[in-house]
Amino acid sequence: DPELAGARLDSLLEEWRSALRSLPTPPYKLVHRVRLPLDGPDDVPFVAREEALDRVGWTGLGERREFKDPLSELPTEDPASSLVWHDLERFGRERVAAVIDDGGRGPEWEEGDDAAALIAGALAEPELYSAPDCIQVATLDGEAVGFVIAQSVADSGWGSVKMMGVCRAARGRGLGVAIHRHAFTMLRAQGGKTYHDGTSAANVPMLRVFEKSGCTPFLRLRGWEWGIGPAGGAR
Repeated sequence: DPELAGARLDSLLEEWRSALRSLPTPPYKLVHRVRLPLDGPDDVPFVAREEALDRVGWTGLGERREFKDPLSELPTEDPASSLVWHDLERFGRERVAAVIDDGGRGPEWEEGDDAAALIAGALAEPELYSAPDCIQVATLDGEAVGFVIAQSVADSGWGSVKMMGVCRAARGRGLGVAIHRHAFTMLRAQGGKTYHDGTSAANVPMLRVFEKSGCTPFLRLRGWEWGIGPAGGAR
């Protein structure tokens, strides 16, 4: 019975919320993600959970699509591409930050994101490949047109793109696919074996890039966020 299931979930979420409020240092926020069928309508239990989360103050984060493939099966770069690539050391940190600040702003750019902080965070990742060449800028005829941050885990071979983007003045020219495929080259050079990545379902341009790069749909997720204010109440 969906109504009974929803009521039970309401009760469990309220108990969870009360317990978190009582912690000496409550978490700033919590994120809850639910896996959905890749194809077809959402099932009844999921709908009940969605309604329950909404009732107790969780904020919907929208839908996310994820993709996963062996790197060996993904395409290599187009040899006819005119893009020239520069790593962080060659291009300079301040110039790279300016490119990220320009090209990174889009559906994946969150409020409070800072290009310099993103660079510092990527270089400080303890489990990921974090040499300066994990951050690269593309130029075309001497002008910066995009960037990519791609990192892998040495032990497992798992690899992903932390962020990529096309500079606003260069958009609409199909450069996103070329930048994406260069990320595969970077991950292979790092020893990566598996590419696993995703984007918001609302980020239609990036979904097209995944499709054009031959990436295989892996997960469909719906997420919610619950923030905790200074007094321990929901924000």
